[in-house]
Amino acid sequence: MLHASTCAICLEKQSKYMCPRCNVLYCSLKCYQSDKHIKCSELFYKKCCIDELNNDKTVTETQRIQMVNILKRFEKEDSDSESELSLDVNTPEELNAEDRENFERLLHEGKIGGLILRWEPWWISLTDVPTHFVTNAFDKLYAGNPDVRVYNNMLNVILSFCGICRFYNGDLFDLPELAFQSLIDLSDVLSNDFVFESVSLALNSVKMRSTSSRNIEINIFTMITDAVCVFSKIDFCISAFSTCIRLITCVKKLFNCAKLKSIMYRSKKKLQYFIAFLQSSHASENYFKNVVSDLELEIRLLEAENESHQKLSEMLEKVRLKNGKEKVLVQEIE
Repeated sequence: MLHASTCAICLEKQSKYMCPRCNVLYCSLKCYQSDKHIKCSELFYKKCCIDELNNDKTVTETQRIQMVNILKRFEKEDSDSESELSLDVNTPEELNAEDRENFERLLHEGKIGGLILRWEPWWISLTDVPTHFVTNAFDKLYAGNPDVRVYNNMLNVILSFCGICRFYNGDLFDLPELAFQSLIDLSDVLSNDFVFESVSLALNSVKMRSTSSRNIEINIFTMITDAVCVFSKIDFCISAFSTCIRLITCVKKLFNCAKLKSIMYRSKKKLQYFIAFLQSSHASENYFKNVVSDLELEIRLLEAENESHQKLSEMLEKVRLKNGKEKVLVQEIE
């Protein structure tokens, strides 16, 4: 029987560190990066980078070089050295003084994200568009004509999908469980069986859920702009819904998510319904154009609101500076 502090990777040496993601005990960088643990370690650091990326701040070339050099030093190891570095981000004291200072400065300034390339969505680049999920014909699955509110419900899911794609920098399948949880956190259609009466209600639902969520930050303007691109083409909508279905399938295969089992089943059925509907003769180009027009109006309103806010801020700043100049704190007595 292994001692409690024995390395769980090599099963030989005494453990020195604990993985912050899966809590496994390990003894060295070599074990941390071994095939037994590589999946967990890669996902953990990818998530850290994505979190920093979403601060949306810039980094200078000098700081970029400094950070790259630090990360390169992390990759160097000596299995026989007692001074071996740990990749555990909870122990920055393992770095030398210069590296620790540079690392912590970039971390606190939110500029580590500048080291990764920002993902360009396929609905903008028009490359690597996801393939369509194969489903049965709509008329064989569902009787009668669909409710026109289905367009509003599809929009609610598309908005949520665009939001999480940006948040996870396009890497939904690197963190599938978190990505799916974020998707249902944003979409009332998938999580609560809502039926929206209008485009504005479908949009406002996502806006409200994104602002109240502690786990995901969404740029509303970018999300709406992305949704316009996706909703402009039926094929793009099908690709988006197909990606959501593959995400659910991935979560079911990799994780034992009993608490998500029911909602994954319902979500998949709804997404299959949307795809079957879009591939049928019931889908109307005119309805899609109407939804896009409503979204473009929302974009113009947001632009006008931002412009007004900027003008007001500039006016208040001028007033503050003017009052500051006119106010005499100390007057010389002649």
